[in-house]
Amino acid sequence: MPVKPNFDKAVYMQRYRIEHAEEIRAQRQRYNKKNHNEILRKDREHYYANREKCLADTRKWRAKNKKRVSATSRAWHKANRQRCYKLRKLWIKEHPDKWRAWYLKDKQRQIVYNKAWREKNLAWVNERQRNRYKHYPERWKAASAKRRSRELRASGKTTAEQLRARVDFYGNRCAYCDGPYESIDHVIPLARGGSNWPANLRPACEHCNKSKNKKKLSEWRPAA
Repeated sequence: MPVKPNFDKAVYMQRYRIEHAEEIRAQRQRYNKKNHNEILRKDREHYYANREKCLADTRKWRAKNKKRVSATSRAWHKANRQRCYKLRKLWIKEHPDKWRAWYLKDKQRQIVYNKAWREKNLAWVNERQRNRYKHYPERWKAASAKRRSRELRASGKTTAEQLRARVDFYGNRCAYCDGPYESIDHVIPLARGGSNWPANLRPACEHCNKSKNKKKLSEWRPAA
């Protein structure tokens, strides 16, 4: 009787998968595409039935593959920068308390990190600021006024749309000398108790704004 050669099924399957890798991959992709909804349903059922185990496995895998996770995350964020920005902004708007709690808890580290990042990318930051000022002057000036009012603990806030309405009201000209509109002036200076409400804001040219400085209207007159 002839002797049958030794047959190891595991070795055979391993060799088969290596030799037919492209064919197997294409077949799997066709199956996944055809049964996409069913696969998602089963995955969800499995996840919710074994949630704690899945989370633990995920944490374990991420801890073991930190470099790979970081590289993938950076690549995805780079390719979806605008989407990430919108999602982050939406989340902050929907969860202001959680955002503030996280910020206060991590504030010092964020300040150090942001400062180091800005110094490292100073040329890019300056170029971005110039472009933002060029394309969104009202938004930039409203943010600047808000920052100054916060530093001086002044009341009131003004949106870019409200600021644009104030500028249009004065014909896009300086409210004091009818020169070109170049900056925003607080009629009652913030340092003298003025607010950041729209009623206290007027468009001004650079000369009038700088010469008025911290004076009230009763203490200053525009140049003729």
